[in-house]
Amino acid sequence: MSAQVDLSGPALIDVIAEGLSRSFKELPARVLYDETGSRLFEEITRLPEYYPTEAERALLVDCASEVFAMSQARTLVEFGAGVQDKTGLLIEAGTSFGSLACYQPIDISSEVLVESAQSMGRVYTGLDIQPVVGDFTTYIALPESPRPRLTCFLGGTIGNLHPVERFEFFNRMGQMTGTGGYMLVGTDLLKDVERIIRAYDDSEGVTARFLLNVVDVLNSECDTNLDKDDFDYVPLWDALENRMDLRLRSRREQNFAIRDQGIRLAAGEEIRIEVSTKFTLEQVREEFESAGLQVEHQFRNDDFALTLARVG
Repeated sequence: MSAQVDLSGPALIDVIAEGLSRSFKELPARVLYDETGSRLFEEITRLPEYYPTEAERALLVDCASEVFAMSQARTLVEFGAGVQDKTGLLIEAGTSFGSLACYQPIDISSEVLVESAQSMGRVYTGLDIQPVVGDFTTYIALPESPRPRLTCFLGGTIGNLHPVERFEFFNRMGQMTGTGGYMLVGTDLLKDVERIIRAYDDSEGVTARFLLNVVDVLNSECDTNLDKDDFDYVPLWDALENRMDLRLRSRREQNFAIRDQGIRLAAGEEIRIEVSTKFTLEQVREEFESAGLQVEHQFRNDDFALTLARVG
């Protein structure tokens, strides 16, 4: 087992500088997932207010075997794999079905990825595990592996992308999957708004620490000297787009530089860090089909959906 480092896409410091130079400041969600951020997110998934993880896990328990019966997949590719807490359900279904030979987890955090892949390798000794370090917002050249592939994107992370970004992602995901392969995507369903908001504003403040960790990422990546005490976490519900809008708000005027480019934050000015869209089943189907993908089945419960689509 070895990790392949994907070097595509712009350097993080350049993306940060560009995002903070706009009149409306916005950073990509990838700034959340350094080593500390990845572990904080895993802590979030265990909070009582955060329903998506258990809702998706329950779906996987029910449908994983059917997914492999339909896809006949020999390679499982997982975007944003992290610690792979739900992946075992798919791997067990694939190995029980008798088709799965290879697992390729992809994540931007190399330390968490390799550590988790090694742990998984000790459990699934007959499976070829090929961890790939990369950013799922760019095309990633995967190692050769048996076909057909089943590429999965779990956790509702697709909702972190804007509509145009989702269309582009589905296209890239389809190219990486290859003709005859299948894609499995998890989506958080639209529901009671107050319940959604509580999932992103937990009573223990873990989500706030997760967002404020971005300040440490800026200091590390951009050699800034910002203080987390100068920012507040602000979770907003956008009723027009049916999404959570997660921001940091500057408590005072701040001036700093990134690669000699001056950045100014006014008192009360906000930086959007992440959005999390909530979907209807019809919307998910329309977005898949607009990208030229054939929806084979949609598994759902009250909170969450898993959509299985065929490429080509």
